[in-house]
Amino acid sequence: MKKELSKRLKSIIADLAAKAHEREVRQRLEKLSDCLAHWKRGAIDTWDAIRELDRFRTNTKRLAQKYQRSTMTPLVVAGAIAAGFLRENEVSKEVLETLEQEIKFFKDGFADGTLSLADDDD
Repeated sequence: MKKELSKRLKSIIADLAAKAHEREVRQRLEKLSDCLAHWKRGAIDTWDAIRELDRFRTNTKRLAQKYQRSTMTPLVVAGAIAAGFLRENEVSKEVLETLEQEIKFFKDGFADGTLSLADDDD
């Protein structure tokens, strides 16, 4: 992405990144909560629950790095839109137009399987 973004647009995109980050962490917390509920019922053993906790911690650190404000933030936001962590109707037309090609790239990649949201250790 070689577009020069205004400070205002960079700020809007940074806010969207923070929102997407929170939503992605929330999704992972739900998965962890389900795992702990299985452990509490005895459906999985303690060691499986601990492995899931470790995976959550590792993947949450990766997410923090992914969403850290940088020159890549617009690309990260485009991916979050394509993945559904941000809905297009909550993103300004200006941002959607600015990131149109990047959003299409991610949507196409998710659709054809060349891109995935799965973590390396899932």
